[in-house]
Amino acid sequence: MARKTATTERGNYIRKCGYIDIYQKPQYKTVGDWRSKKLIPIGATVDLYHAKYKLDGGFKSHAEAEKRAMELIDHGIRKPNVKYSKQYNKDVLAYLQESLNK
Repeated sequence: MARKTATTERGNYIRKCGYIDIYQKPQYKTVGDWRSKKLIPIGATVDLYHAKYKLDGGFKSHAEAEKRAMELIDHGIRKPNVKYSKQYNKDVLAYLQESLNK
């Protein structure tokens, strides 16, 4: 089986905001039976990545994603670093969960 590329997993690269990359992934709806299957685009989601780790996602516009990326940069949130700092990762996860509950 072939290895998945970054484009198929993350979507299309939009821009870089500080050290955070913004990707947009289109969403499709399948219409028709197995003989005449068609894909109709229904929208897209915008996600934030640092290196190969997804920090946040599910935004509907690039402006929302860019605003959230600047918030994460202000708080110093980076990719998870399991090898060196477990407490840092717990703090990052706590902050992300707290901000999602707002």
